[in-house]
Amino acid sequence: MQNLSDKRTLLLSVDLDMWYHCRWATGGPKSMWHTTESAIQALYGDAGPARIEKDLAELTDRILELLRSFEFTATFFVLGEIARCYPNVIKRIISEGHEIASHGMHHEDASRLDDAGLRASVGDSKKILEDISGQPVQGFRYPNLVFTKRELAALVDHGFRYDSSTCFSRRMFGKFGVKDRMIQNPYHPDIDRPFCQGESEIWEFPIPVFPVLRLPAGSGIATRLMGVSWSKFALDAALRTGDTLYYFHPFDLHRVKGLGRTSLNAYFFLQNAGAPFERQLTRLFRYYAKRGNVMCIRDWLRDRERSS
Repeated sequence: MQNLSDKRTLLLSVDLDMWYHCRWATGGPKSMWHTTESAIQALYGDAGPARIEKDLAELTDRILELLRSFEFTATFFVLGEIARCYPNVIKRIISEGHEIASHGMHHEDASRLDDAGLRASVGDSKKILEDISGQPVQGFRYPNLVFTKRELAALVDHGFRYDSSTCFSRRMFGKFGVKDRMIQNPYHPDIDRPFCQGESEIWEFPIPVFPVLRLPAGSGIATRLMGVSWSKFALDAALRTGDTLYYFHPFDLHRVKGLGRTSLNAYFFLQNAGAPFERQLTRLFRYYAKRGNVMCIRDWLRDRERSS
């Protein structure tokens, strides 16, 4: 990667969801549980709601502390159901100067929603977040990165300024498999072909993939499973052609006791979660703090407006 003077930027974001929102747990066609409530009940029993609130608050504080130590801002893509239940967590994020964006109402594949359900998920989550934050919500990321032109059109209709749901990975776990020419840097999509450059006003911020192999690389999950070097190599490759993005989750920092025994998917998915990932993330932050600009998407858009 090139140095600070090149002005290449790593855009940092956090998907504010918990382990029970993972696709193997809920929200997908082959999930273990039908709802988040049933997943929480299965693992925690009646103590579930209090336990989740405690875990979410503690994990969010750890993330905010880490961001503060590097003087980074991040975009937090927040589920409407999380914001509605835990508004004080959202206010805490805002008080630290970070951006709030939408992650939909519930963490489920958009393909499971009919047109009315999709519009409700997009619109209701935006309203909840704006009511809590007192600020306009500009961005969206679809749960599980399940995304087509229908999903893009819903965002345009609701006045969103940007999306971050594309990943030009090979087909994996029943999703991805984009056949269009790979794009690693922010672009304006074609409304009818959202994985292609176009002339729409909305921005798209793709999740970078590992070069040639076209496997996921720009996420905390990829870092945990493949290592810091995997993500650094992919991010550096994307940064050679422009700005790019990295994201992670609170559950990356939390190895839930007993969850790994529920299924092989859970055991595999939680590898290096908790303290090992926190060390990996710190290494990644330290590396990019020395080599480039790191900021949230809101600030990136603001800087582009100032320079235009």
